[in-house]
Amino acid sequence: MPIRNRSAEHLVIGGGLAGSTMGIRLAAAGRRVTLLERELKAHHKVCGEFLSREAVAYLEQLGVDAIALGAQTIRTVRLTARNQVVKTNLPFTALSVSRSVLDEALIRRAAESGCTVERGAFVERLESRDGVWTAQLRGGQSWTSGRVF
Repeated sequence: MPIRNRSAEHLVIGGGLAGSTMGIRLAAAGRRVTLLERELKAHHKVCGEFLSREAVAYLEQLGVDAIALGAQTIRTVRLTARNQVVKTNLPFTALSVSRSVLDEALIRRAAESGCTVERGAFVERLESRDGVWTAQLRGGQSWTSGRVF
């Protein structure tokens, strides 16, 4: 019989860019973290897949190497408005990497950092009462925590 009600010191809802980063940072600070991700595996998302120089540096701080993930370089930008097209060089080299690849790398890094990662955990409702948060999941399971991100 599955456990219906569980608790976590820190609960992170969502294993995308922000959620995985939060999980990695909290785990690095010595916190006990549970990350709830609704998807069973990473999937493609509508996204420009553009990584600025700053984004690449942040990923490196997290221990994620975009080049090793297969990122491609971007050196130009093209803007189109009606019948006009403007193309110019970027003042820096940017990268492009698939969001499904990047999301999977980040959630894997969160687990390696010490996060407990629960996949297939679809949060339907989040409520707070007397300083305790309850995340109600599809299927009847719930998580409680004093801190939710």
